Amino acid sequence: MSISPKKYTLMVAILTSFLTPFVATSINIALPSIGEEFTANAIVLGWIPTIYLLSLAVCLVPIGRIADIYGRKRFFTYGIILFTLSSLLATLSFSVNMLIFFRILQGLSCAMIFG
Repeated sequence: MSISPKKYTLMVAILTSFLTPFVATSINIALPSIGEEFTANAIVLGWIPTIYLLSLAVCLVPIGRIADIYGRKRFFTYGIILFTLSSLLATLSFSVNMLIFFRILQGLSCAMIFG
């Protein structure tokens, strides 16, 4: 059974609409383990979920305007690719600073997806 392009597009849109907010909130469960692994204090750990939402909020309007100029489909596709790569690299982080950097990239890519 083949999937029509409209159904495929709908499935991708639903998946990304679920996945990006899920990543924003699911990190909170892992914060105690991350703190033990990287011996990070509560202030640094607080930046891990916050920086994602901050970078998303800061980048959403400018990226939306740029996506209007260069094409929303292109930005949506690049956003999914960047989100996947930054999520993978965030799991491979070996320091808190590296994790925070990849969370910034996740927020930027989420803005590209929703922009």
